[in-house]
Amino acid sequence: MAAHPIPVFEMRHRMALALEYGSVSVNEIAAELGVSRTTISNYLWGRTVPRRADLVTWAFRTNVPLEWLLDGIEPEKSAPTRRKPGSKTTRKQQI
Repeated sequence: MAAHPIPVFEMRHRMALALEYGSVSVNEIAAELGVSRTTISNYLWGRTVPRRADLVTWAFRTNVPLEWLLDGIEPEKSAPTRRKPGSKTTRKQQI
């Protein structure tokens, strides 16, 4: 049986998924970035690559990690730290 190729998800695909995930329309993200709908369309079709500042805003607005948007890698989740029983935590340690 021949192996089937695995589709490659490019940044443009993740950008479209982020819009759907964040319930953000093309009009809304265009207004947020101060660009035209045509520019957004060019991003989503892979004709042009957005500026990093626009990607930061895109990630923030759609509530996805910037790292995932850029390269498809989900950032590692840090494990919660555990205190020893009876130890005191100062406000400075909590921040």
